[in-house]
Amino acid sequence: MSNTAEAVLPQASIMDRQEIEAPVGYASVFHETTAEALPNIDVHGLQVASESNMSDGVVNRKNVLMDQDRPQRFIDAGVSRVSSLYAYPFLHEGHGLYGADQRYIKRERAELENEYQTFRKYGSKILATMGVSSASEYAGRMQDPDYLREQYPDGEILELKVDPARCFVGDLTEVTDMFQSMDRRWYETGDAKTYWEGLITLADFLKWYKKAEYAEDGDSIKEVDSFRDGDQVWPGRYCPIAGAPDGMPYSIMQPEILVPDAVPQEHIRLVH
Repeated sequence: MSNTAEAVLPQASIMDRQEIEAPVGYASVFHETTAEALPNIDVHGLQVASESNMSDGVVNRKNVLMDQDRPQRFIDAGVSRVSSLYAYPFLHEGHGLYGADQRYIKRERAELENEYQTFRKYGSKILATMGVSSASEYAGRMQDPDYLREQYPDGEILELKVDPARCFVGDLTEVTDMFQSMDRRWYETGDAKTYWEGLITLADFLKWYKKAEYAEDGDSIKEVDSFRDGDQVWPGRYCPIAGAPDGMPYSIMQPEILVPDAVPQEHIRLVH
């Protein structure tokens, strides 16, 4: 080998990578995939086609229907539900579909202990199945990574670094409602226009939205003056903060991110 030849370093595996090096301004988002897909992703990165092939065909057909209502600006930009990857913005909140994300959701001990008391009244069979007999024991179990892996064994979570100006955020609850409408044959062309009109860039979502919470009195909104629309702020939902441009949605319950581009291997890591 020539002394002037540069040595080619092996690419780090997504399974071993601890941090992702990406261009300044790129944001972390999280995507659920299958364990079987990891070797291919480790070589080729995350491709829309390969992920779409693993999707339920019924889901793809529903996305086709929603795509028919896209405004021209999304058509021109090549943004569609059929040809996008899906992600969510915060690992500790999950994506709401009760998959592998449940292993990483942040669960406050006090909330879990209250949940235990509720199960004592209405879900004793659940506690019996878990084999717990105290609030402390229940909270410990629900914060145990090994137990959560056992309860939610399928799927793996990837951290992706993406350009937030190229990705779009909508409300998964709206999508779920429309999918249910399709199942009941109530859906009509045009029903998804509101969804598409409400999409904002991930950059705008991260800049202008925060999750509303109850104040200590359990009734009013915490720091309500920090929101753009004080009288339309809902606890548990992401709402625009003061200064956010008019026209942005009043709230987003479950942020779902459309990633329209493939994600290269070097911008991916497996979350352990």
